[in-house]
Amino acid sequence: MAAKRVLFLGQTGVSRLEALQNLAKYCKTRYDRDCTVIDFERDFLSNRVLSLATFLDDDFRSQRREWQDAWNDCLEVIRPLKDAGKDVFLGLHGCYTRSQYGSRCVIDLKKVATEFEPTLVITLISDVYDMWWRTESRAMGEPWRGMPTLEHLITGRRAEVMVADLISLECPGRVKSLVIAATHPCDTVAKCIFGTKPRIVYLSFPISEPRKLLAKGDRSGIKAISELIATAHAKQLADTDLAFICPLAIDELPLTKSLPPIGEHENEDTTFAFDRDNLRWDLSSFWAPEERLTLPAKPHGDFRLLQARIAAGSIKTDVGWRDFRLAEQADKLAVFNPIFPDRDTATGGVANEVTFATACGRPIYVYQDTELDPDNRCDKVWLAGYGQGTMGKSPSGQLITRKATIEELFKAL
Repeated sequence: MAAKRVLFLGQTGVSRLEALQNLAKYCKTRYDRDCTVIDFERDFLSNRVLSLATFLDDDFRSQRREWQDAWNDCLEVIRPLKDAGKDVFLGLHGCYTRSQYGSRCVIDLKKVATEFEPTLVITLISDVYDMWWRTESRAMGEPWRGMPTLEHLITGRRAEVMVADLISLECPGRVKSLVIAATHPCDTVAKCIFGTKPRIVYLSFPISEPRKLLAKGDRSGIKAISELIATAHAKQLADTDLAFICPLAIDELPLTKSLPPIGEHENEDTTFAFDRDNLRWDLSSFWAPEERLTLPAKPHGDFRLLQARIAAGSIKTDVGWRDFRLAEQADKLAVFNPIFPDRDTATGGVANEVTFATACGRPIYVYQDTELDPDNRCDKVWLAGYGQGTMGKSPSGQLITRKATIEELFKAL
């Protein structure tokens, strides 16, 4: 197999280096590949500047010059690895975050694309509250070290994805740009890199509806979806090319729903507690902690209430573009229980993902538990909307296939 050079971008607070080190260890065990991990900021940029904090406070022209010098140093290491046909994982920030300018890109996109020549570009993302906890912990209460707000981190994450896409467009040949949450198992990313013909499948299922059932004391929805993801992971491990991308690897809405009612005396110092481990969907119910790229951050204090109120709108907005992106970059969609009790049609999120994916030409396989849908609303109401008149199924409807069992669903993938 030819050498793989993978460019990993990731906003501050993602723990990108930890992810790459864990991934490299996994690839050595699973594929016997010796992957060299390079962290650009740690290994090269920090050697060129007085401190990374000083670099972040420079004007953008000075930052560009310092970045160029550090890149030239990095290239001296990359070239012999390329010549020797070695696998390389290169991590760098596509943009830098600071309170005085928000997010700023000073990197030379074309140089990264044409001199490193990545075979794949991956942007690692994390829950914004985990990124905030990590950056707050690192700063130790001293703003000069870097204490971005929740909104800064969200804006930076969006910019990071955009920069990754621009780099992929500058690469020789056609190079994919994937967005993957760093809480996924190492195997998911390894398959995207070393699979002979990687098949990326996006898991589409209701998230709000199982939580509504849970609020009534019914865990059946949570249990069913967690079992689905566990089964998908087992299928992935047994396959050589299959990689499942799961939307629950990012789960930020519980933070916004934890916000207290607006009070009269809120100020910059007002805080509130967020019980992540009780409110977030438990990833350990389907992915063992030791299998993942990164683990959740250790909680580091309460959140600043005004920061969270400002960020709440962006958190909600990000659900849409992020899930659409995950569906678009997939080769296929596996849809699970689009119809839940007390609904006449599919949940809004699943319906939107399917509509978008059909517009992108992605094959979609649907499993519906008949106990949740005894009147067959899945076919009569929802899937019928994709065209079934005298002209037959519409082109979008032809992309959707109903499967009778979970086993048939996974077999089709």
